[in-house]
Amino acid sequence: MGFIKFIIVAGFLLSASLGWSAAKPSGIEKKGDKLYQQSLYPAALKLYMKAFSKNKTRTELHLKIANTYLNLNQPKESEVWYKKAESNPAVWKSMDKMSYAKVLSSNGKYADSRAVLEQYSVDNSKDSRTKRMLNVLDTLDALHRDSLRYSVSELLVNSIESDIPTAIYQKELFMMSSRKDLISTHKHHVWNNYATYKLHQSHIKKMGALTEP
Repeated sequence: MGFIKFIIVAGFLLSASLGWSAAKPSGIEKKGDKLYQQSLYPAALKLYMKAFSKNKTRTELHLKIANTYLNLNQPKESEVWYKKAESNPAVWKSMDKMSYAKVLSSNGKYADSRAVLEQYSVDNSKDSRTKRMLNVLDTLDALHRDSLRYSVSELLVNSIESDIPTAIYQKELFMMSSRKDLISTHKHHVWNNYATYKLHQSHIKKMGALTEP
């Protein structure tokens, strides 16, 4: 009887030390899962964070939060949670390495991204995406080695939102943007809460300077 108790206690301590969570998902987390499946990522993230604040031992939420941030195009936040999820083999799967590699690359951590991709390719040698991503990283390395020959700077018309130049016509630049203007009538996407695109116009002055859209 004493030996059986020892096995149970030892197993519990091992699980705790590895960060595994035996707890079942809460009702809040389940609601978050439903919203995530409906691509309602802002609402899902809010519930995931709430569930995690109530039970920080529920380490399965690390990956769910990371994936949600990824779908919201917030790679910096996503990286933080992927790093936490990576240490939990109970939830960390091979396919998660691909997502993590993309996030690292988006954050400019190309060497780390390459290392994760190479780990992924060990178990997924037939996945053509790995070779394509490694080729992209090779191209970036080459560009960085030659970076002193180029100068890249933001245009004054750039915003922190998504800007897509579409056409130049008679000294006018037309662009689609989700920026917030002074009199904003933007609608918002339900799935990520980002503003929908509107057409903006900027006049091209001498020497290529652009007026505020």
